[in-house]
Amino acid sequence: DKSAFATGLFIGATSLGTALLAPFIEWLTRTMDLMHGIALQGIIYGAIVFICGFLIVEAPEGYVPANMEKKLDEEEKSKYIDRPDYTVVQILRKPSFWLLIIGVVVGTAFCNGLSANLSLVAQNAVGVGTTAGALFFSAWQISCGVGGIVVGFMSDKWFGPVKSFMLLCIVCAAAALILVAVGVDKYALFLIIIIILGLGAGAILTLIPDTSMQVFGERNFGFTYGILVFAGAGAALIGTQVTTRCTSVMTFTYGAILCLAGAVTFFLITMLLKKESRKEEAVRVGAEK
Repeated sequence: DKSAFATGLFIGATSLGTALLAPFIEWLTRTMDLMHGIALQGIIYGAIVFICGFLIVEAPEGYVPANMEKKLDEEEKSKYIDRPDYTVVQILRKPSFWLLIIGVVVGTAFCNGLSANLSLVAQNAVGVGTTAGALFFSAWQISCGVGGIVVGFMSDKWFGPVKSFMLLCIVCAAAALILVAVGVDKYALFLIIIIILGLGAGAILTLIPDTSMQVFGERNFGFTYGILVFAGAGAALIGTQVTTRCTSVMTFTYGAILCLAGAVTFFLITMLLKKESRKEEAVRVGAEK
C-alpha cells in the first residue's frame, strides 16, 4: 500500500505546476486589469482540469495489482486485512478523532499561513520586491512538491502518517526558531528556512488524507477527510492572522509555538490510538469467548 506516496506524487505535480506559473501570474496581474487577469487564470485552470478529467481512469471495483499478494509477507497482509473501518457513529465517539482535529488545526496553522502570505512575509522580512516575492513563492511550491513525495514515501515505508506528522511539526518548529535566533533579515538563511518549511507544507497535504484513511478506514473516508480539510481551513485562518498582523520575528516565534503544540498533540494521539486499540482488542477477545 503506497497511499501516502501516491498522494505525494499528486502534491508534487500540482506544486511544480504552481511554481512554474507563479512568475507568469505575477506578470499577468501587473500588466492586465485584475479582474481580467483572474478570469484568464480561471479559464486556463478550467481547461487543464477538463483535459485531465478525460485522462483519469477509475480502477474497477475490487482491483488488486498483479502479483500484489506475492509481494506482501504475512505481517503486511494482516496489517492491511485488519485495518480499521469504522462507521460514522464509531468515529464520532472516538476521542482520537477530536484530538486529531485539534492537531491538524494547531500543527498546520503556521505552514498554511505562510503558504497564503509568503510573498508579503518575504517583503517584510528581507525587503524584497513583488517579483522576488513571487520567486520565493516558486521556491516554496517546489519544496512543497518534494516534501510531499519524500515524506509520503517515508510514511509508507517506516513511520506511518501520525508519527510522520509529529516529526514534521518538530522539524518546522526547529527551523522557525533557528531563523528567529539568527535573524529573520538574513536573506540566504531566510530562503533555506522557507524551503524547509515548504517541505513541511507539502508533507502536510500528503499526510492529512493518509492519516484519515489509515486511522479510521476507507468506508467513511470522504467524511473524515472532509472534516480534517475543514479543520485545515480553520488552521489557515489562524495562520493568516499570524503572518499578516505580526512582525517578522513574532510571525516565526508564534509559528514555532504552534508547531510544537502540534507535535505534542500528535504524540498524545499516538498514545490514545494505542489505548483505543487495546480496548477494542479486549472487547473482541471477550466476544469470542
